[in-house]
Amino acid sequence: MPYFSELQEQENAFEVNFHTEYYSAMSKSGARGKIFSGEKICFILNIKMGHIYDRWMGTIDVNLRKTCVILSTLSDTLRKKEIHWHKFLKLALEVPEAINVTAVEGIGIYGGNSVLQVTGKLYLIQEHIARETLDVRISVPFSRTEVMGHLIGILEGLEFIQSFGLLHPGLSTKKVLLTNKGICKLYDFCLSEDASNTVRIRKSWITCTLNQLPPEALLRDKYSKASDVWSVAVVIWEILSCGILPFPNKKQSPGSERAVYSLPETWPTNYKIIRNEQLLKGWNEDTSLRPTIHQLKLSFSKSYEELDTYGPFNTSTNDVGSSYEHMKGLEKSTGDS
Repeated sequence: MPYFSELQEQENAFEVNFHTEYYSAMSKSGARGKIFSGEKICFILNIKMGHIYDRWMGTIDVNLRKTCVILSTLSDTLRKKEIHWHKFLKLALEVPEAINVTAVEGIGIYGGNSVLQVTGKLYLIQEHIARETLDVRISVPFSRTEVMGHLIGILEGLEFIQSFGLLHPGLSTKKVLLTNKGICKLYDFCLSEDASNTVRIRKSWITCTLNQLPPEALLRDKYSKASDVWSVAVVIWEILSCGILPFPNKKQSPGSERAVYSLPETWPTNYKIIRNEQLLKGWNEDTSLRPTIHQLKLSFSKSYEELDTYGPFNTSTNDVGSSYEHMKGLEKSTGDS
């Protein structure tokens, strides 16, 4: 197979076996075209050299035409086996396309380039979306159709990846791409078995608060489907409040058994028609009491169906910071340090 000799010099026996076995599996399944060798890949621009992923913009040759793509691989700073990258890549090729998840074009096997400082590795190749991340857009209120489309789309994307054993530690509005057709697409998720390690690595180089990670991740490096619910509730709140975070950017005390926090006391007035108690339950410190992603999606879908009865959103205010409705009688959820 092309480039195997180069890869053998840089990867251990387990990794080489993965290449051989996967080429064989792909050949039997008829999906061989999704593996791209080095001569079909062109690295153009380094986008990110991170603590977990290195990311490039480039092109691949597909049917004699160049297609613009994003190429991602594990950072050289990671220790072996911290992330099950090969297992993730294999699953990524098997997962069908979904409208709210960035599409996978294939896997790249690149032998390396000393000029570009690209080493021989396996790359995840995904569609390039010439648009912006959601955080760039949320400073201005969305229309009724837009906001419900974004909320349901993000929840459907999460429900989809969870159904394949994937989770999204670190989910934020920066990890949601917004296409020119107004479709939200998720990226940067991982295998569920790698979620705790991903959390630990993120915490080692950035300061995280309850706006970035749920209590169980902040205090104990644990991450589950219920943790995704906490994170997506933060994302939804940001969308509804035009970028205002639900919690103060305050660090939790290391070693604490419980997180110390209070739920927001107000609800964004612009979107009070879809005020949703299920969203607030997503911030319960007891993970067993949080709704599932599916339940959260159904609750917002029901709100959307009832919108015609109540009329359109009020999005005419110029003072977003004061556009909140007090949530009377809402209990504060507070843990002791």
